[in-house]
Amino acid sequence: MLAPFFEEIAGAFFFEIRDNLFHGAILACLKNGSHSVLLKIQLDLTSVVLNISDMEHLLAYLNGERGRRVALANALHLQPSAISQWRDVPPTRVLAIEKATGISRHSLRPDIYGPLPQEAAQ
Repeated sequence: MLAPFFEEIAGAFFFEIRDNLFHGAILACLKNGSHSVLLKIQLDLTSVVLNISDMEHLLAYLNGERGRRVALANALHLQPSAISQWRDVPPTRVLAIEKATGISRHSLRPDIYGPLPQEAAQ
C-alpha cells in the first residue's frame, strides 16, 4: 500500500493475451504536492484462468471481421439486431451457428455439450 499522502491523479491498466500467456501493466501517476511519481507494475502471468463465456466466443468471432454478423444473421434467417440481443447462445441455434461460423458447439455452449474433447481428455 502506498503512503496515504500520495494522491492518484491518473491510472490505467493494459493487457494482452499472447501465446496463451497474460501480459499486462498497471500504470499510475501519483502526486504529492509538487512532486509526481509514475508507478509501473509489469505483469507476466502463466497461471491465469480465463473463463470466456459462450457468448464471448461468438462475439469475438463476429467482431473480428466486418460483415460476419450480417452473414450469420442471414444464415439463421434473423435480423442482425436479434443476435445483438442474445445474452447466451440459444440452445436451438447452436448447431446452425457451429455450421455457419466453424466455432465448436463445445465452445458455444459447454453447459450443454461439455468441454472441448481435447480438454475433456486432460
